[in-house]
Amino acid sequence: MDAPKRILVVDDEPNVRLVFRTALESTGYLVTEAADGDAAMVQLRKIPIDLILLDLKMPVLNGMETLERLRITGDETPVVVVTAHGSVPDAVAAMSWGPSTSCPSQ
Repeated sequence: MDAPKRILVVDDEPNVRLVFRTALESTGYLVTEAADGDAAMVQLRKIPIDLILLDLKMPVLNGMETLERLRITGDETPVVVVTAHGSVPDAVAAMSWGPSTSCPSQ
């Protein structure tokens, strides 16, 4: 049996983190939380993470800056950007830091 996957939820809103934690843990994931990008970087040095749910708008170190730091340091952990305040330019900028992939033809 495989070990449960660990997800890091990075959001400055405690209630948002709680909603994600509750939903994810109920389906068997292990959840770690961080209130901002700096705290996320600390968590990533402590334990292996399989997926990051990353809010864009946060104080201290925002999501885009966090994503940039991850990629510059060579961390290729998959990231799902979540935000209530997104824009097309934000989406394009976030995708530019992700791995280059293509969909298989159907």
